Amino acid sequence: MQPGHCAALVITLSFCNSLLAQALRGGDLLTTDYGSASLHRIDAAGVTTTWWAGAPLAGPAGVTTTQGGDVVVVDFTADRLVRFDRNTGSPTTIATGIGGPLRVCEDADGTFLVTGITPRRLVRVTGNGQVTTVASGAPLVRPFAVSLDLDGSYLVADDFAPGLFRVTAGGVVTPIHVGLPLRLPQGVAVFPNGDYAVIDGITDVVYRIDRGTGMVTVFCPNATLGGNPEGIVPDSGGGFFVAQSGASGSRIAAVDPLGNATTVAAGAPMVNIEDLARVPFLTGPTALGSGPGALFSFPLDLPGHGGEFYTLALSASVFPGWQFPGDARSLALNIDPFFLATTGVDAPPFLAGWAGFLDGNGRANPSSDFRMLPAGVFAGLTFWQQGFTLSGSSVSAVLNVRRLTLQ
Repeated sequence: MQPGHCAALVITLSFCNSLLAQALRGGDLLTTDYGSASLHRIDAAGVTTTWWAGAPLAGPAGVTTTQGGDVVVVDFTADRLVRFDRNTGSPTTIATGIGGPLRVCEDADGTFLVTGITPRRLVRVTGNGQVTTVASGAPLVRPFAVSLDLDGSYLVADDFAPGLFRVTAGGVVTPIHVGLPLRLPQGVAVFPNGDYAVIDGITDVVYRIDRGTGMVTVFCPNATLGGNPEGIVPDSGGGFFVAQSGASGSRIAAVDPLGNATTVAAGAPMVNIEDLARVPFLTGPTALGSGPGALFSFPLDLPGHGGEFYTLALSASVFPGWQFPGDARSLALNIDPFFLATTGVDAPPFLAGWAGFLDGNGRANPSSDFRMLPAGVFAGLTFWQQGFTLSGSSVSAVLNVRRLTLQ
């Protein structure tokens, strides 16, 4: 396929799937199962159900969730990119003919970044199925996994290099770390302080790569993790969820901020799982403006946290972040004047409901209303949004961090 080729028209499939479970909730985990051509859902209690099975999936590999909580899957066997509605499960084929797609993540503009092996490259796929090459060739050898860094660049784990690379939207590739101890890096996520968590399919460990120096240390050793790590996603507080598949079966492990691993789910119905994604607690737009129509909602969905206090916050920067006192968990946001001015504040119309109490179902709907301001008054500014909930005086949940660009 040539760059710029329109891979396929967007096709919404009209059939129903009898295995479709309930609408997804914030914090749910989704894992692709290459062995059973299905998607499994793991809820907060560790209950695993098959959320989707069969067509249009044939050999699902990579999975991500969107800013709104929909599920997007790249299917290696069918060579397609499919979007599933989080509420109805309805699948929409976005593109086909990508070329051996392996992993996927959503960019800030709502397009998707996909790694592929035929040819070996990183591509961008738009909502109407347009496929263009972002990067290919040296120093990349076989880009396997991709995730979005909080500075807006892309992180690529290349298992044949072997190494971790930064890629800009313009296709400039910069090595972060190449060579030992990495042997088969196949997944990457970001710590709250900006360091990188990399899973390795040969050493079966989670490495930590220092953001500033590139120095590699073992975060979760083989003896603790075990198995064969296939996918990794952050828990927002400094830990991670890892999908593992091996001779002993499939499991989802939770790795805490100290590198300790516990089992979240294991065994049936999982057969041969690949990648892992998490439905965000905090959703809503990330491109904001002012003037007519500039009313924005930021829905919160935290099942099991009904009635708890919550707060959103903004910061003009991230990393090294802020660790909760007496707690191993951290925010990626830095404590700056914006953070201090927005944390715990309910100030309509600009910060309406940015602090308050979740309803009985663990939901709230904070908003920001900039309709009365001149159009473009904030253009060019960037903020990061995050938050947390409290049960009594203890932090009970850390929200996903989001990069907001103002136009």
